[in-house]
Amino acid sequence: MAPTRNVYVKEGDRDIWDRAQQIAGGNLSSLITRLLADYVEVARQDEEKLQKVIQRLKKKGIKESKVREIAQRFDPHYGIRNYALEDAERAIETVARGKGSPVVEAAVLDVMSDKKLAPASVQRALQALPKLTELHRQVLVSIYIEGRSATEVAKAFGRSPAWVKSTIDRALRALRGKMTEQVEIRAVAGPGAKKSF
Repeated sequence: MAPTRNVYVKEGDRDIWDRAQQIAGGNLSSLITRLLADYVEVARQDEEKLQKVIQRLKKKGIKESKVREIAQRFDPHYGIRNYALEDAERAIETVARGKGSPVVEAAVLDVMSDKKLAPASVQRALQALPKLTELHRQVLVSIYIEGRSATEVAKAFGRSPAWVKSTIDRALRALRGKMTEQVEIRAVAGPGAKKSF
């Protein structure tokens, strides 16, 4: 006789489990098994990509344990598989080396873990972040990375919460602007043109 597995569902999740069971025709076990099989497969793909990043960064003197720790911080559930190999490598190397600025490191992690940001945009964001002013980087990281409230940030800077809000808006616009500039420069230069920056 096959062993059974008891799954305990949180009270707040019961509605979605009940709905899934209805859609699956009452056979929730086969649905869960299929979903778990998909999850295991994509996890295998993620590990393959991570191994490639590890091999590349080992040649640059970055230990495997460090690479894995940073990749886990990017996204503990989905890893790096949604990103181009070069994007993931550059992001992990940027964080591993610190690039002399913990603010930039934190911002890189924020970019890589942002599900709304298309993976293709990661490279542009990485190049644009250091071009922001120190003030813009500090305010964004204080709010989005450190989880501080606008009131706390305002107090730290000796400003008002309204100032913090407007600074966040300007910083996000500046980041988008820098990313857009990079796209325009590439479009004008063309794929074979020499870079002058």
